[in-house]
Amino acid sequence: RRRRVDPRSAGVKLAVAAGVAVLGITAVVFSNSFATKELVDDGLAAQRVEAALGANDLAFKALGQSVLLAEDRALGVADDVIVAEAVAEARDAVADLETKVGLLADQDRTPRLEGAFRSVDDTADAVLAAAQAGDAPAASTILAGEAKTAFEGLRDALADDRLDHVDSLLNAGDTADRTANITRFLVAFLLPMGAIVAYRFAARRQLRMAEVQLDAQLAAEHEI
Repeated sequence: RRRRVDPRSAGVKLAVAAGVAVLGITAVVFSNSFATKELVDDGLAAQRVEAALGANDLAFKALGQSVLLAEDRALGVADDVIVAEAVAEARDAVADLETKVGLLADQDRTPRLEGAFRSVDDTADAVLAAAQAGDAPAASTILAGEAKTAFEGLRDALADDRLDHVDSLLNAGDTADRTANITRFLVAFLLPMGAIVAYRFAARRQLRMAEVQLDAQLAAEHEI
């Protein structure tokens, strides 16, 4: 007689196989989600760095424009209104730079960016104060010396921050690729395996039922 299959044992095996499959897929999906979040965070930070670099360049050029107009006023080819407008535009540009650097500093927790911007802010105030007061030579000296050094320092700090995020993007991209490949493998292997186990379990149950019916028929014939 054929060996009887215990349906409870088969059910346990099916449950174990299904549990392993679910746990494996869940772990990979979680890992893939984490890698995707890293990609999003680093991508956003890289965009913010680019925006801050552009704002840094615009703010320095705005300072230069205010100094040029202060010099023109000293020569009598510009008036106080034009200089005041240029100074106001430069202050707005520095304020925009502060906002963009602040977003990066909050996300990255980088004291270097905060310190670099403080130097920019201090020297920009000195340039604009001198330009507005009519001291064009002092404004020009500060712009070409301390202010230029401060803006270049912030630019370098931002460039380093950008490089860090680009490296993180590449690493996160590699991780996402690996987890995606594992996910595809699990879907291609574990799910069909689960279907096969379920089919075998159902087939064994049918076989068991057939054996029970056959035993009953044999027993009935034997009694006759």
